[in-house]
Amino acid sequence: MKESENDLKTIFDKIGDKCRELLKALIFDELNYEEAALRFGMASSQVVKNQKYRCKKKLEVLLEEQPALF
Repeated sequence: MKESENDLKTIFDKIGDKCRELLKALIFDELNYEEAALRFGMASSQVVKNQKYRCKKKLEVLLEEQPALF
């Protein structure tokens, strides 16, 4: 169990600080796109949506490289 946690932390480290913070804010802090745009200094909610999509794709690719986690 501890090894899986470490692997997940490593994966989240690889997506970068911006992606990690954005996903955390949207998912765990339950910010809407407008609030996230203000918090992260983005031009609009559409920019937040696009960045969220890119971050999630990056995360998916990294998770696919670690099939042992599943």
